[in-house]
Amino acid sequence: MPHSPETGVFASPERIRALRERRGRRPFRYIGRDPDVATRILALERALSESWPRWRNALAKRVSRPEWRWRLRGHHHRVRVFFEIARGARSQARILEKTPHHAAHLPEIFATFPRARVIVCLRHPLEVLSSLHKRLEAERARRRRQAPLRWLEVGPEELAERWLAVAAAAMRGEQRWPGRVQTLRYESLTADPEASLRALCAFLREEYDPALMEAGDERDAHGSPQVGGRLAHSRKRWHDFVSLEDARRLEAAVGPALGRWSYERLT
Repeated sequence: MPHSPETGVFASPERIRALRERRGRRPFRYIGRDPDVATRILALERALSESWPRWRNALAKRVSRPEWRWRLRGHHHRVRVFFEIARGARSQARILEKTPHHAAHLPEIFATFPRARVIVCLRHPLEVLSSLHKRLEAERARRRRQAPLRWLEVGPEELAERWLAVAAAAMRGEQRWPGRVQTLRYESLTADPEASLRALCAFLREEYDPALMEAGDERDAHGSPQVGGRLAHSRKRWHDFVSLEDARRLEAAVGPALGRWSYERLT
């Protein structure tokens, strides 16, 4: 399944230049596979690249602050153009971008969208690892060809490194951009969905809509809420997808950070 260009765009803005999929040259799904929209975005991207002063790119290599490098290279312009045209193509008033590793690129996000609001959702790392392994199991069972699924084939040390990076980015973001970055524990969201959603809407300056709570409560065979279903605590058991040895390695690698976010060791 090809990725949409917004996935990772704050880490690699050059993805916008590869807006069309290789096979069949169709535009990415994010813009409704509309070739006219893709052509507009690519034309503006080429125009910006050709007109951008070379001295700015040279200077960008010498500065240390990521937001300065980002702006000197003109990435704030190209990403704004991409999202604005995509927003119109999707007939939406507001774009929600939900790539998890963008938490490590908050300076670039705010350099592009100064009024953006960022929600960082944290979940107990052992539950994250078990969910990845569960998805890996399902994908392997569904596919005829056992192609690598690198994004799901994650071990305890690698997951700990990712989790710690996101948690640290969330903490730095709340300190540097108070009132603009908010961290939410997944467990709080599923324990009291309505209160959490009301608080999130207030943070986003959006009116709370009771329809957010009207989805069904369908679950899969392991007790996990289905995508698009009602927010609820997952009854999935991590033991079914992660060995005790790996679980202990993960919690040891995460260390004191668990307690900082009010998480207990599950082993």
